[in-house]
Amino acid sequence: MDQLCKNATFWDWNQTVNGDQLLFTSCFLSTVPVWVIHGWIWIISPFYIYYLFNTKTNPNPVNWRIIIKTLLLAVNTALLIVQWVLEYTPHHSLWNAAVLGFTLQICTQFLLGFYIHMERWKGFVTSGVLFTYWTVAIIINVVPFHNKIIKLEHIRSTWLFTLFCAMYVVLCIQWVLSCLAEIPKPNDKECSPYSTSSIPSRLLFSWVFRFLMNGYRRPLTQKDIISMDSRDKADYLLSKYLICWEKSENTSRECCIEKEKDLSALENVGESLLAMNDVGDNTYPDSRASQHSLVKTLMKMFGGEFLMFHLLAMIIVVCKMTSPQLLRLLLDFIAEPQGETNQLWWGYVLAVSLFLVSVSESMCYSHYLYTSLNLGRRISATLMSALYKKALTISHHSKQSSSVGEILNLMSVDTSTIHSATMFLGMWFESLLEIILSVYFLYDILGYATFAGCGVLALLIPMNVFLSSVSFKVMQKHMKLKDDRINLLSEVINGIKVLKLYAWEMIFKDKIIDKRNLELRKLLNLKVLERIVETFFHITTFLVIFTVFLTYIHISDTPLDAKTVFVSLSLFNVLRYSVDFLNYSVRNNLKFFVALKRINTFLNKLDIQEDNVERDPQEEAVKIIDGEFAWDINSSLLKEVNIVIPEGGLVAVVGQVGQGKSSLLSAILGEMMKIRGKVSIKGSVAYVPQQAWIQNATIQENILFGNKMDDKRYREVLEACALIQDLDILPAGDQTEIGEKGINLSGGQKQRVSLARAVYNDTDVYLLDDPLSAVDSHVGSHIFDEVIGPSGLLKHKTCILVTHGIQWLPKVDNIIVIVNGKISESGTYDELLNHAGPFAEFLETYLMDTDEGDVEEEVMVKVLQRLTSLTSNETNGSVFDLRQSINDLSRKHLHIKSTSSHATERLSSVATDKEVKKDIRKHTLIEEETMESGKVKWKQFMTYFRAIGLGYCVLMVTLYSMGECMILLGNIWLSRWTEDPAMKLADTTTNCSSSIQQRNIYFIGSYLGFGLGQITSMVLFGILYVLRTIAASRTLHAKLLHTTVRCPISFFDTTPSGRIINRFSQDMEAVDTMLPLNLENMLFCITATLGVLAAITYSVHWFLLVVIPLGVIYYLIMIFVLPSFRQLRRIISINRSPIYSYFSETLAGASVIRAFGKENQFMVEMQRRVNNFHQADWANNAITGWRSVHLEMLSCLVILVTGTIAVGTKDSINAGMAGLSVTYSLTLTHLMNWLVYILTLAETNAVSVERMAEYTVKESEAELINVDHRPSEDWPSQGQITLSSYSTRYRPQLDLVLKNINATIKPGEKVGIVGRTGAGKSSLTLALFRLIEPVSGNIEIDGERLTDLGLHDCRSKLTILPQDPVLFSGTLRMNVDPMDEYTDEEIWNALEHAHLKSYVQSLSTGLDSECGESGENLSVGQKQLVCLARSLLRKTKILILDEATAAVDLETDDLIQRTIREEFRECTVLTIAHRLNTVMDYDRIMVLENGCVLEYDTPQNLLADDKSLFFELAKNAGLIK
Repeated sequence: MDQLCKNATFWDWNQTVNGDQLLFTSCFLSTVPVWVIHGWIWIISPFYIYYLFNTKTNPNPVNWRIIIKTLLLAVNTALLIVQWVLEYTPHHSLWNAAVLGFTLQICTQFLLGFYIHMERWKGFVTSGVLFTYWTVAIIINVVPFHNKIIKLEHIRSTWLFTLFCAMYVVLCIQWVLSCLAEIPKPNDKECSPYSTSSIPSRLLFSWVFRFLMNGYRRPLTQKDIISMDSRDKADYLLSKYLICWEKSENTSRECCIEKEKDLSALENVGESLLAMNDVGDNTYPDSRASQHSLVKTLMKMFGGEFLMFHLLAMIIVVCKMTSPQLLRLLLDFIAEPQGETNQLWWGYVLAVSLFLVSVSESMCYSHYLYTSLNLGRRISATLMSALYKKALTISHHSKQSSSVGEILNLMSVDTSTIHSATMFLGMWFESLLEIILSVYFLYDILGYATFAGCGVLALLIPMNVFLSSVSFKVMQKHMKLKDDRINLLSEVINGIKVLKLYAWEMIFKDKIIDKRNLELRKLLNLKVLERIVETFFHITTFLVIFTVFLTYIHISDTPLDAKTVFVSLSLFNVLRYSVDFLNYSVRNNLKFFVALKRINTFLNKLDIQEDNVERDPQEEAVKIIDGEFAWDINSSLLKEVNIVIPEGGLVAVVGQVGQGKSSLLSAILGEMMKIRGKVSIKGSVAYVPQQAWIQNATIQENILFGNKMDDKRYREVLEACALIQDLDILPAGDQTEIGEKGINLSGGQKQRVSLARAVYNDTDVYLLDDPLSAVDSHVGSHIFDEVIGPSGLLKHKTCILVTHGIQWLPKVDNIIVIVNGKISESGTYDELLNHAGPFAEFLETYLMDTDEGDVEEEVMVKVLQRLTSLTSNETNGSVFDLRQSINDLSRKHLHIKSTSSHATERLSSVATDKEVKKDIRKHTLIEEETMESGKVKWKQFMTYFRAIGLGYCVLMVTLYSMGECMILLGNIWLSRWTEDPAMKLADTTTNCSSSIQQRNIYFIGSYLGFGLGQITSMVLFGILYVLRTIAASRTLHAKLLHTTVRCPISFFDTTPSGRIINRFSQDMEAVDTMLPLNLENMLFCITATLGVLAAITYSVHWFLLVVIPLGVIYYLIMIFVLPSFRQLRRIISINRSPIYSYFSETLAGASVIRAFGKENQFMVEMQRRVNNFHQADWANNAITGWRSVHLEMLSCLVILVTGTIAVGTKDSINAGMAGLSVTYSLTLTHLMNWLVYILTLAETNAVSVERMAEYTVKESEAELINVDHRPSEDWPSQGQITLSSYSTRYRPQLDLVLKNINATIKPGEKVGIVGRTGAGKSSLTLALFRLIEPVSGNIEIDGERLTDLGLHDCRSKLTILPQDPVLFSGTLRMNVDPMDEYTDEEIWNALEHAHLKSYVQSLSTGLDSECGESGENLSVGQKQLVCLARSLLRKTKILILDEATAAVDLETDDLIQRTIREEFRECTVLTIAHRLNTVMDYDRIMVLENGCVLEYDTPQNLLADDKSLFFELAKNAGLIK
């Protein structure tokens, strides 16, 4: 170095350190600053150049910035060359510090020029490397600039000084230019403001400012939210997830491949799956889901981001540990007498260094917060998409092990938990590192006394670990109970109409309350454990401080001084927050891994086998060879299935109820487990399920199903599917919005829309699962002729039709008969009719049960004659007297004439006809979810506080404030301890002196008293906090549930179930856990902040001059940010509901979506909804980053002001007070930021209370019980119904659906209610049960006006058999008798009359057998029979049949009709007729048209009038000629 410096001094200790001013030698200035500025960029250059060359090229246009940057580089290079010449000339040697320095700088300019143009060529918007270079250069060059001024070089070396100043100006201009982002080349990709912003803008989150201004000026909407980058969107994340998941699948499937080899070997020697089960292997190929690790998958996806925010966290730890060391040096400086040194610059350097370290910590913390929140958001978006994709592929067997409520909870609660807990993921490591470093530095200050504190930590931490492990188990049980509650709630919401009809809504409300109480009991256990852990963590810091100081005064000869106490206190504060953060980290890690484990379990469930169905263009249309299929792994349902269906064939599948007809279609679709055999399909497939699946969309959207609009084909399909007249009646035609599950369509309409969807899709193969059973006979004939039959739209397509109607069988090409899961026979109609077999038995069964209007007379006679000849030698007049049947047919006075009932020439009535425009907006069923604007009203907080109890709130605030006051007083007491005059004399005495020991014991004893006061306050607060927040959750949930179930039925018709469930899941979760935690943290921040400000003001009185403007600035920032925060929270809450609704809808229709091959279409729509949700969340994270960085910078200014003032007033302030003020300034850095964050978070989480309160003020139905007017016990005793000028509508803004009805139904009379679709038949039923209230007029039953009665008195005394059978999760007993009113004998009797007794007896657990979710363990017919058993148990004087047999097969229809005639013969019966022949023998017929009673007379009289509407309906139905 001497030679390089030309014998000049490189480092002069006296000049630099001991002098009055900070001066460096010329050699030092020529080497170290230059090498630091330019050396690092050359070190990283190989890596950066490699990165540049491997980046995709997308050149930016050449603009003025690039030109100016290049010119400035040239100017800078010229200036450096001139300085090089001036330095070289005197010495004529290159081995010179200055010359080498200028040489390095000149070379760097060329490297920078290469970077500038290369980055432009690659399309960089901003350069982090160049910005860092210019920033470092400007900062470090301040040192030589300062030295040049001090040494008067502007006088001695004017040229060199001028050149240096010019170069510094160029550096500043370059830095300014680097702060501006380049304008990227326009492209089609959507870019976020972040990706087009500069480095300073990203560091300070300035790119969010414009968005914040919009939010401050007016309430934000979804359109205002800033765009996300493509890499943040769900489609990109899902594709990345699938790649990572697939890689882990390949490694975990090796064992499965070996397994498959063994299984195929067994199959070759004739071993079946069931034989394998006998020897203990209950698997089939691929039956065991491959066990993937979701943790590993996420680490592969987000490992870089995970490391990034951990790197930031490590820097934060380093800064936290550096601050106390700088404070130690600062207090040493302040404690020195003024006369000993005059180096004030050293004190200011320390104060500025403390400020810069705090700035670094604050900057890293803000970006750590943003990065971790963003990571949580991206993981959440990934898991949402993965769960949805899994729902589209999961097998039926796997799906049965998870209820819909549980799956919905995975999508809502668990993904949200993972999102919020991600920022704490792995932070236990950083917290432990902070604790270890704190202990190390404490040892450096306090010596061996530190190990006493370590002993306390060693005793308490294992206890906390044990409690945390117990919490993990309790948390899992709590989540399971929450799943059960949401599942039952989902069923109640979906079946609310039936519950209200039966007056059972309060019974099921109580069942939900019972489940909620179980859930809250576990939540109480969990909160108690968490509170114990948190209390231990809180007292740990105090116990450590007390133990360390107590040990120190006994073993150390050195008395406690200000430096020792306050540096230790600073480290103890770090220790305290580290221990607290460790507590939160462990708690959130538990939540994270519980949620992740639940999602991982679901994602690992078995998918539908990919090889179930082969797509072979060379094979027949549908082909099954040696097929064996099962729904359950333990038993096969379909066996020995061999089918070959040629292209264009029409095949019917027949068989009795429960024989496996629908399962055969599922096997062809690949929905069932394929045990063995081969299934192949040629071409595309369309599927019409037995229970129609309708989307919450318009009729047109349901039919198009994502396909392009073809007007001509669309009209053909509407006409063929008999939908023209329906569209003419519906308020907005085919633009009418259909509610969830088709709630505003009849069963027949839903089935026809489902069929129209399949027909419009124009596929090669059609699988039709009994689509004609839910429609009128004349409509069925029309649909068969126009769609399915030989002359229909599908005449050239391959169709497999499951049917119970034999009238279609002569028209099909082939018939497959299924008996007990096997194909007993197949062939043409004539071939099967020519020999007595199962098909003949099938015809015997159904010909006697079928309606007269369903089968042509000639066909019926022909078949019966053929069967008679075939069975005459075998059955001597057994069950059916077939000859008598033929004679009965010949005497029938009603003849069949198949005609079409729909006027197809009225195509102009379709809503798509441009000449007929309807006001669609007026008839929108599902309204947009309402969203409040402005700040959350104080009354919402008061709602929560009242639920807690106002007195308890005051008591909790008092206790918590007392605890914080004890901490503050304890620290002030430590300050007095160090400044005690007696302790000052310790310099001349030993610490072992009795008087000193007594003073130490006095001070440490008082400190112990403050600590015990803190512990007592914390324990009492914790007990109240747990008990009262649980009570508040219970109260708010009960109120929300009560008001929801008491809402009128119109509320459920117009509100998606996902929107309601969102209140009970996500919003309730916020009230259960997030809001109480926010309020506790807010209380902590307010009390701690006030304590810190009080301590600083106590030590430095004039600090109030800083505090007041500081508080004003904090307040201004908060009111600037809060409107955007608040509104984004509302948008986030609203955007959740469509996700849950769509997810629930998809779960119900997954088989249909798979059959049509529309998985990608639905995935895209789901991703759009997820993107909308996470776009708002991303904006929320960005605002959080902006708020954090700006508030943290303000707090750092407080540290700078406090430190510099302490240095400047060192003569007038003692070290104890200075230490107290600076220590608390460091604490204030975190507290002020945390306070504003918690205040905003508390208000945004209060939005959940606001959303729940919105439902608690919804319009309610009338009183359940009118105590002033109760009917008699035997009411209704006769069953007379009188309607007087009765009119009603569904909702206030809609037209009347019943208009001025006047009618009297006599006691015991059987009345059929008929009319076209939309005439008001079902509305009359709802009116009787007061599901819709009268606008005018009234209804009386046995003299009692219904509006005078309570709803339960009215509904419980009427009996209805609804069209759609609705069952709930639970036992058969619960579904038949949920109120537990009847004995087992009465229930068995009802089941016997409902023809279910033998089936129930065959079940191993009888009445206690589980029905499954929504009764999925029962067939449609069996579910309707369970509903019949309910009605038989009630058996009131009035029975209403609301198209009860519309969606069941003929056999079930006959059983229901026979039971009704026998059991309700003395009752008044009102039947909404689906098949007119079922009411032809009724006493009277009520004909409705457009909500009016058009005709009301006996069937004979109405048929006698050929101008009557009933005559026309009967004629259209083919009942008369």
